[in-house]
Amino acid sequence: MVLLIILWQMTGGGWKIPQADIERVVKQHIHCHYRGSLSDVNIEFRSVPGGLVARDRNYTVRVAALPAQAWSGAVSFPVEVVSRGRVDEKGMVSVRVRTFDTVLVAARQLGKHDNLAGADIRRERIETTELRGDPLTGHNALADLRTRRIVSAGSVLTKELVEQVPDVFQGSPVTLIVRGRNFRLTLDAVAREDGVKGGRVSVQRKGNNACVRATVLDQTTVEMVVQ
Repeated sequence: MVLLIILWQMTGGGWKIPQADIERVVKQHIHCHYRGSLSDVNIEFRSVPGGLVARDRNYTVRVAALPAQAWSGAVSFPVEVVSRGRVDEKGMVSVRVRTFDTVLVAARQLGKHDNLAGADIRRERIETTELRGDPLTGHNALADLRTRRIVSAGSVLTKELVEQVPDVFQGSPVTLIVRGRNFRLTLDAVAREDGVKGGRVSVQRKGNNACVRATVLDQTTVEMVVQ
């Protein structure tokens, strides 16, 4: 096969694709994915095919689409050489993609359901290539966030470790509005779980053991609609 390609090139039958062209296309493909991201991206090429040939001098190199694609760490991209409307050659490019971000790090151990405050958080520039989860960056607002569980000092804060501070807290008294087609009742109740505005929580009427599901309207009011 190699001999055939060499003979084809010697007789003017094809154009060898420079590795620089392949690298340029793959770089553009990766940077396009990270466009709009705050991440700095470093691309190290591990393996680039050097024997791809186009039938016509007016060729293009493209990255073939994949159903699912990793974008950091050790990654392989299939590339195609296209000329005259057809795929002339295919190859595989291996790269290592490293990402770097300014992230939020716990300056001390944070307890479960601790509200995030500036004094408890510091910003650090780190490599995030192998980081699990979606990190909170230096541009994320800390307001209205709290921890889901205990977070060790020095740990990177990710979206999986935090949640919105509830508007209604478990055990807090609330006004339960029961609304029907032709009626509206206002009852005293107690929230049996935390909830945010627009979400649904379990509440218990005072003097009644039964719990019902209601929508949080604000910090003191929930509503149940009866069909």
